[in-house]
Amino acid sequence: YQGTIWRAVSKVKGPAGIDGPYSDVGVILRPDKDSQPWEGLQGTDSFFPYQAGKRWLGFYGSANTEHKPVEHWRVGLAEATQLAGPWTRCADTNPVNLDKRFAENPIVSRLEDGGYMAVYDNDHPNAIGYAWSLDGLHWMAGRDLVVQPKGKGFWADYVRTPLGLVAEGHGFFTLFYTGFQKAAGSKEIGSGAIGFVSVKLQSQN
Repeated sequence: YQGTIWRAVSKVKGPAGIDGPYSDVGVILRPDKDSQPWEGLQGTDSFFPYQAGKRWLGFYGSANTEHKPVEHWRVGLAEATQLAGPWTRCADTNPVNLDKRFAENPIVSRLEDGGYMAVYDNDHPNAIGYAWSLDGLHWMAGRDLVVQPKGKGFWADYVRTPLGLVAEGHGFFTLFYTGFQKAAGSKEIGSGAIGFVSVKLQSQN
């Protein structure tokens, strides 16, 4: 609930450093005097930075979890001139309305045409959300991407968080996402796993 987002840097340079060990080098975003009313008690629950032109932008999520039931899980943007920060909230564009009720953990990819694509958890049982932006700052309303049909016979009862898009060339991407199965005879979430689908991005022109 403190909503503090830390930046950590691997002590090992290059690809080998993906396994760490990591050192915390500073806080890049936390609840403070610049926090906005939509953020609420949740603080900041995720952060994904990406480069857009000569600046860095980062999606972060939050919610008014002190009010039950929770009506909205929203996302906003922060900006910085360099990845290390300092980061400031984009107050004029926040919250970013990717979805009317629920948007969580957006992951952004730069497309070959210069635009940006975000995939995110939209709390739909068989779909994830996706949205497009020309400049990385102003985003169109998100849409549903069904990654598996409804009903029994599929490995996941409930689709959750997309983990990113992997460009495969010629407009094709591999999309990884998490999913859960409900425990037998229970409404609680049981086991979880990772799945993937192949998707093709088509121009609307």
